[in-house]
Amino acid sequence: MAIETIARWSALFLRGTILNDNNALDSVFNTGDSLDQNVNVESVAKPIPEYTSIISLLGLLEVLGKVRPKTPI
Repeated sequence: MAIETIARWSALFLRGTILNDNNALDSVFNTGDSLDQNVNVESVAKPIPEYTSIISLLGLLEVLGKVRPKTPI
């Protein structure tokens, strides 16, 4: 029963994302759990940490190779 449920929900998710099937996505994210007694859908928004602009700029410059330690001549 568990493998069938996982397969069904995975297929709906893939169909929705790959084939842009809005009905499949609606089922996964809105109505599907009310029709399937084996599933309870919970959506949790996870915040993305944002760094300050100076730290981001310094990191970008380091990646690009613009910031190098000073070496004696």
